[in-house]
Amino acid sequence: PTEGRQKRPCLDGYLLAATLLEKIDSHPAELIINRQPVPINPRQILGLAEMLKIFIDCRLDYLRYGMEKYMAEKGADLSAAYQLIENVNHWRRVALEKTARMYTVNKGR
Repeated sequence: PTEGRQKRPCLDGYLLAATLLEKIDSHPAELIINRQPVPINPRQILGLAEMLKIFIDCRLDYLRYGMEKYMAEKGADLSAAYQLIENVNHWRRVALEKTARMYTVNKGR
């Protein structure tokens, strides 16, 4: 795949997050807090977890492949870059934990 096709899902995710943040900012907190929560379709929650495969896993696999190829050709030390990937993996695990919690809370309604 081309570099552009690899980055497109990530950029779409940023645009989606920016749109959601704008919606939160444009609504008074009182309206959001006073609303009765509506149960979420469980498939949508599972879709959030699956999106991590598209936005994070595929991108990290592509980056690792490029880094391994670069290390084989140039013999460079990329340990700092690998540490950044570990940080991304940490936040990916946090996102999965929060998604699982959301699924459990939603199921209890």
